[in-house]
Parts: sequence; C-alpha cells; structure tokens
Amino acid sequence: MLQTKKKFVLKVLTAGEGGVGKTTLLHRYVSNRFIADTSMTIGVQFHLKNITFGGVECTLQLWDFGGQERFRFLLPTYASGAKGALLLFDLTRMMSTFQLETSWLPIIRKEDARLPCILMGTKLDMVDPNFPAIEPNYGRDFIASHDMQGYIETSSKTGDKVDEAFRLLVKAIFDYNNIPYDENLV
Repeated sequence: MLQTKKKFVLKVLTAGEGGVGKTTLLHRYVSNRFIADTSMTIGVQFHLKNITFGGVECTLQLWDFGGQERFRFLLPTYASGAKGALLLFDLTRMMSTFQLETSWLPIIRKEDARLPCILMGTKLDMVDPNFPAIEPNYGRDFIASHDMQGYIETSSKTGDKVDEAFRLLVKAIFDYNNIPYDENLV
C-alpha cells in the first residue's frame, strides 16, 4: 500500500493600510507578474498558491484584506483560522505605519496573540535613499516589541525579496505549529 504524504493548507493573511501594495504583492507572488494598476480591494480577495517547502506540499490560501477603514469591521471574522500573516506598510509613506499597532495587529492576532507574522516594507524600488520616509531601525524595533518573526523590505515591481518573504513566513508557520520539514530542502 502506498503511503501518501499529508498536504497542508495554510491560511495566510495580508493586512495593512489601503495603497500599501497588498494586492500587487499577491499578484507578483502567485503569477510572477507586476500589475501597476490594481483596483481597491473591497472587503477580502483570495488567491491560492501551491508550494513545496522543505519537502512538504502546501496550499497557501492568501487572504488579501482591504485596507480601507470602512471595511475593517469585517476583518476580525475573516482572520479566524489563520496560520500566519504578512503585515505591510509602504516604505515611502510614514502614514502607512500609524495603524499597524493599534488596528492591524489586533485584527490579525485576535484569536492567537502569537500568530506568526512578518512585517513587510513595500515599494522598495521607490525609496529615495537621500530622503527615506521611514526611520532606518523602524522595522527591527517594531518586530522586537511585537514578538514578530521577521522584517523584510520588498518590491513587487522588481520582485525583489517577494519569494523570500513568503518562505520566511512559511518557515515561521511550520516552526510554530511543529510541522516537520527537511531543512536541507528549504
């Protein structure tokens, strides 16, 4: 009799203010395409991606949370059952960080205060190195004070570090949930 490997389905949330690039990030990750002109997400959109991590097959259910304030009341219900989250802010807009701690983190961690979470600074390709909008230690300080598993700066336009961000999150989810994997295959 053949032994079948278990395939994991992991619900992953993407959250952050409107316009930080959640939908664009997911299009880049799922289809490796940059879509510059996405429409505002109303409520929640879904994407699926099949991956193999450390020799383990997974389906990522990627939940794209609309960032607009008027839809936020819906989101705690949608966060139920999540295994991990990406918390996004725009590296070119300091204002996009203002609600991370008081609004977005409580939504994604409503059921589990230690839910694996990666902080992502987006739009790296648009950062002016002479006039950065975000303090250099912002990400490191934020994750340290909120028990998060990592910080990464990405660009959906160039694809820079997009796959790496998802691998970092999946590793955090596997470790948190004691899912065995082959570290040589990561």
